[in-house]
Amino acid sequence: REVAAATGDSAREGLVLAVMLCALSPVLRTLTQTISDDTVAAMAFSLLSLHLLLHDYRFVNNSDVPFSGSVSLNAAMFVSVLLASRCSSNLHVALLIFLAVETFALAPHVYRRIRRASVGAHLCAASVTMLAALWLLYRINPVLGAAFGVSEALITLVFPATFMFIQRYKNRINGAWDEAVPTSRGDRFAVGGARL
Repeated sequence: REVAAATGDSAREGLVLAVMLCALSPVLRTLTQTISDDTVAAMAFSLLSLHLLLHDYRFVNNSDVPFSGSVSLNAAMFVSVLLASRCSSNLHVALLIFLAVETFALAPHVYRRIRRASVGAHLCAASVTMLAALWLLYRINPVLGAAFGVSEALITLVFPATFMFIQRYKNRINGAWDEAVPTSRGDRFAVGGARL
């Protein structure tokens, strides 16, 4: 019974969001008409970079950490509004903003629940999402799709494997920059080689 009530509430909230986006889409579509395309592209790039830098990556992987990525979320949503203002129709604007809300605001909570349920399911969901993005990007532009695929392979497979491989060659080097370690010699103490 509680699940049915929660599902009904979620459906009602989704319907309200869809109606509000459809009502606001004419305003959002004409929001940045006076700003040049180059400026919008530069702002989108810089704010998406800010989103990547400030995103709360701990939220999905840790069940007791509250969400603290509000600046990241606001930057991503602002980019979505900027890009939606370049769409050709009100329907495209509403769909883009709705997709942005799902991707940036709701998906981290879904991934967190999946991660709590099963690490394997989380890896499967992340892999499916990455492969879907790769396929869609490859259909739009094969060069960008290939670059995305290579970068994903490097970041998720090659770089961690290389890091684990070179860890066996790691040496501990001691020098004057190390912290002092107190040692006891009878009734006197030596700190970092100096006697006290």
